[in-house]
Amino acid sequence: MVKAGRTNNRYEESKSAIVAAAIAVLNRKGASRMTLAAVAVRVGLSAPTIQYYFSKKEDLAAACHMQGLERLGEFLSIAESSTTGRARLELLLSKYFDFRARAARSEVEEFPTFSDVRGLDNESVKTAYVGIFRRIRRLIAEGEWSKKDKAAVTAAAHLIFSELNWTPISFR
Repeated sequence: MVKAGRTNNRYEESKSAIVAAAIAVLNRKGASRMTLAAVAVRVGLSAPTIQYYFSKKEDLAAACHMQGLERLGEFLSIAESSTTGRARLELLLSKYFDFRARAARSEVEEFPTFSDVRGLDNESVKTAYVGIFRRIRRLIAEGEWSKKDKAAVTAAAHLIFSELNWTPISFR
């Protein structure tokens, strides 16, 4: 049994390394130009080894996006604990930009851009993306923004999410 646990850990570690390498390729080339071979070179494996974990590049791109959306969800969970809309937004931005700064220093993996999410034919990713957007909208819709009309709050949430997505990425 111990051996199986070590094997599962190694599998998950390898899979995480592949996703981290794929995020770097995805951020530079986009999903349409990302190849399993390019990811393999970046992580130091062969393309068939990458296919063992992800049968096609769309599955790998989906894993990259899901990782980023999950991380944004973690930042939102922390931010949602604040008492005012302004404090929640400040905490979200602080957590996000702190992570991006750490990524620029190579302390953590890169954060994926979401420019290809809509073109990716993956319902799980689209559902997670919409869920994150709705959480951002709720984050700012309370408190000071509660008197604003829904269209203004939705527009502000789109702007915030877009700005997070298009923050300059430091390429290594």
